[in-house]
Amino acid sequence: GAFKLQLQGRGDMKTCSQIVTLTGLRPSTAYEYVTTFKPGGSLLAMLYTSATASTTRQGSFQTTVEKGQQKPFTFVTSSCLLNIDMIDMQPLMSLMGADLFLLIGDAVYADFPWSFFRKYETIYLTLIRDPFFAMLSLHTPVLAMYDDHEICNNWNSGTKQPYPDAIGNWSWFLGSRNPPLKKPDDVETKEGITMGAVGGDWEQEHYFPHQVGDVSFFVLDVRRYRDGKTLLGPAQLAELRQWLREGGESAATEESTTERSGAQVRLKVVVSPVPMTRNIGEEKGAVGTDGWEWFPDEKQAVLQWMREWGKAVLVLSGDMHWSGVFEIAPRVIEASVSPLHMLPLPQWAT
Repeated sequence: GAFKLQLQGRGDMKTCSQIVTLTGLRPSTAYEYVTTFKPGGSLLAMLYTSATASTTRQGSFQTTVEKGQQKPFTFVTSSCLLNIDMIDMQPLMSLMGADLFLLIGDAVYADFPWSFFRKYETIYLTLIRDPFFAMLSLHTPVLAMYDDHEICNNWNSGTKQPYPDAIGNWSWFLGSRNPPLKKPDDVETKEGITMGAVGGDWEQEHYFPHQVGDVSFFVLDVRRYRDGKTLLGPAQLAELRQWLREGGESAATEESTTERSGAQVRLKVVVSPVPMTRNIGEEKGAVGTDGWEWFPDEKQAVLQWMREWGKAVLVLSGDMHWSGVFEIAPRVIEASVSPLHMLPLPQWAT
């Protein structure tokens, strides 16, 4: 089918965005799409675009395995993407062919010196216009979470500035690709197509669960709620505990009802942008108090909830710029994988 929509913009940005949710798609099925962009006639459009004719882009994607079905699928995960103008991220082509890509933090380095005088929008445009990132995101479902460098190194100041500007732009370009949160007031459904609000809402919750086949993921937000006492904050902790107790996803998204009605889960995956294992760089004084190790009570509580579930739990993390696999508790394995496109560092230097 075909449909027409008006791209939405914001007065402070040159780019447009629109969230479109397609319903009624079959699981494990390949789809192709064609998108035609036509230049607008408004004064704003004439000021911000040089396009004088229609532009067409096409791509393809494959829907994931049906919830509860025991069927193999592939996913890739990593963090830490240093994107610089005129330096293409060719290594990203190695990720092509996966059923799912988890980009779990530091998608941009907005706090690096050469970024100080650039708008967040410009930094993200460098990322999404990279030919290899664009090719990957055209064909592979991308789920994203931010970490510190989207804001400032080792960010622990909640929603103070620059958090609203930084995460507003992250949501505009990346976060809007995640499963929709329960905000039914701003959606319009027509012929299997849901057109919701534009991205860029930093005030909404960004952590979310997601299930593929018989594997359930919970992607954590480790920046917004942290202070000297908590890493995740009370509400997110409660959602995580509920998700670990039940057969699948929590009440945070629209996917919960189906999940709780019987979609089987054999493996749970907790996705944390920062490692649960101790970062050796912390011991050497090379990084600050940034990981789970500095919230021992919360860490032990979460590990206990994982053990109570009675089956294997996989923790996926990044941030450290080196990779390792750790058994952090009985039946709890952590795979920490990074960087994706950044300088690798020895264990003592990260």
